[in-house]
Amino acid sequence: CFPETNKPESEACTITVRYRPTNDTYQVCIHPDLTVGELISEVCQKANTNKQDHCYLYFSSRELDNYDTVCKAGLYAVSESAVNLPEVRLNYLQQLQTSAHIGKHVILVSPEKIAHEKLLNIHLPSNKDNLLPLVLKQIAEQIARRTTSVFRSCYMSNTVLIPLPYFPKGVIDHLPTIQIKLPLMPTEFDWNMFLEVLANDLEIQAIDMIIVNAQKGSTFWKIKLKSISFILSQGKQKLEKILDKLSLLVLPKSKKFINEHKSSDTSEVEQILVELHNFATKKNNKDDHSILSTDDVDFTLGLCARPAIIDELGWEFLTEKSRQIKIGLLHGFQECSEEYVLDHVSLIYNEELSEKYQSLKHIGNDERILYHGTRMENFNGIFEENFHLDSKAKKTDDGWYGKGIYFSSSPLYALEYAKNHLGHKLEIRYLICCVVRLGKQKVITNMDFYGKEMDSDFDSHYVQVAKDGTLITVDKIPIFEEFVIKRSKQIMPLHIIGIRQVFSFLIWRDAKITDAVNSAIFEEMKQRYNVNIYGIQTTTEALKILRCKLANKKLNCVVVTNGADSGENFARECRKIRLNVEIAVYCMRVDHHQRWAT
Repeated sequence: CFPETNKPESEACTITVRYRPTNDTYQVCIHPDLTVGELISEVCQKANTNKQDHCYLYFSSRELDNYDTVCKAGLYAVSESAVNLPEVRLNYLQQLQTSAHIGKHVILVSPEKIAHEKLLNIHLPSNKDNLLPLVLKQIAEQIARRTTSVFRSCYMSNTVLIPLPYFPKGVIDHLPTIQIKLPLMPTEFDWNMFLEVLANDLEIQAIDMIIVNAQKGSTFWKIKLKSISFILSQGKQKLEKILDKLSLLVLPKSKKFINEHKSSDTSEVEQILVELHNFATKKNNKDDHSILSTDDVDFTLGLCARPAIIDELGWEFLTEKSRQIKIGLLHGFQECSEEYVLDHVSLIYNEELSEKYQSLKHIGNDERILYHGTRMENFNGIFEENFHLDSKAKKTDDGWYGKGIYFSSSPLYALEYAKNHLGHKLEIRYLICCVVRLGKQKVITNMDFYGKEMDSDFDSHYVQVAKDGTLITVDKIPIFEEFVIKRSKQIMPLHIIGIRQVFSFLIWRDAKITDAVNSAIFEEMKQRYNVNIYGIQTTTEALKILRCKLANKKLNCVVVTNGADSGENFARECRKIRLNVEIAVYCMRVDHHQRWAT
């Protein structure tokens, strides 16, 4: 079992194991039959914690199987002086519960495979209450009452899109923004009526204004103008006229509306409060990577509309859902040579689709959380008929592994199907996350079903493919999964994810990255740079990500490291990968680290 050690199988020995949550090390006596799970339990006992059920063992850049013996896992050959010791780590879900900044500002890099159904808190087999919880229904009803039919008419009339918070500096951030507070209670008037009146004062159409935020307990709104199409059609003078009216509060019809809706017991009418942002007209820079097509911006703006006041419970639900989705997506991109950020995400609420989905329980309870990549122009067909094969959506090809609806368990693989190929420097790519009922599966090992109907005796086809979509061979890695689904009723869409490519990222290497001490700094950096911040606990993992990402010469990176944990050696290894990579040392002993940094 272990020829490199020349030890008999019956001989026990002692190895050093690090308990990552506290960074303490423990001596553990092992023998060939000891399993990895038993080793984890012993380390947790020595660390005086009962979290063994939430831990895994990390060694040699991989997550070890709990049922393997220490002999099979290669732990017999570990010396006490080894630089990279076996580590007992908390699993991802447990770290989310204890580190609020993980997923919100920092993406924790981990070799651990994430089960998306557990991350999204969807218990499989699913039921209606699990997929469409009461809190989501209440939010959907609030939005449905406040949303005009202008945007919703693009989809099924009974589909409500619920945008999620905490995606800073998206593509709509540069649009002219009106922040307005009215001296009224939310129950005293109809929002849509006031928007019509305000649009009348500004001499524009109400559909040119989109509410993207509304706070509970007040009538404080953030409204975006559809600036690109609006300015091109109306001109610079029109925008300046709107600016003057809002700055000087020349809003006679809006003021009259407030007087008519103010409670009778209020003697004095308060003023309308207005703040304006991004109204300065600038010439577009042809080299600016942020240039998007007019349709892309307006479409994104529609997905981000949040025309309802969300109560505290609902807001907490949306915030946590935002964090879960962000982690699930970006974890899959951490070892990709391209870099993507989440621009916006909208939950999908549709009771009719849920009922159709639940009606197929007779084909079995084998369900998976899967991803479908698509382009913006396909949304109408997809949502009108829920992925129906005869829908208006344009098909990528004739179906390599049978005529059906294609999904993947990998967001990264599904993203390849979302490219627009329109020649824009920047594009929004869309993924639709769904829970899919697989039913009876047929494993595909050849191209016999190319362009043909699926096997009539099966509900889905399953195939393992390489990144280019071809059947997997021994020498092709990594392996991706494709699922071909026969009926649209087998699909329940959960959320729409807008993703765009960027050319910068940040790595923060610190053994204590999960601590809340630096949370405020992470938040400030995220707001300032709008790039993914990868939080990494070990030098080995940090260098692995750097080598993968910086193989792409278009990507730029800033590395932040603590001075401890051999910070100097880590910095030198980073410079070996790319000589001009920027490195910031975050430390207490500034004078000491300044010397080697110089």
